[in-house]
Amino acid sequence: VKMKSRTFSNPSVIPLFQNITRLKVNTRNRADLKQLPPVKGVPVIFFMDPADKEILLRVSGFKNAERFLKAVSAAQKKYDNKYKRG
Repeated sequence: VKMKSRTFSNPSVIPLFQNITRLKVNTRNRADLKQLPPVKGVPVIFFMDPADKEILLRVSGFKNAERFLKAVSAAQKKYDNKYKRG
């Protein structure tokens, strides 16, 4: 809830969601959790390669807009390096 209200609603973050697919997993649904790598706490965000579903970066805990933007940038760099872009 805190990420949704403070981070994802930030004007600097909103444009990022044009290129990012967000999925929310119900932690009470054990079938959902079986689809993911082990999760020890929430929130946890996985930045994944859409082609092969490789996890490029895992971010745990609340991140304000500034820290979230840094995480997005780090994930993008890993993606670009993987495909030798930029």
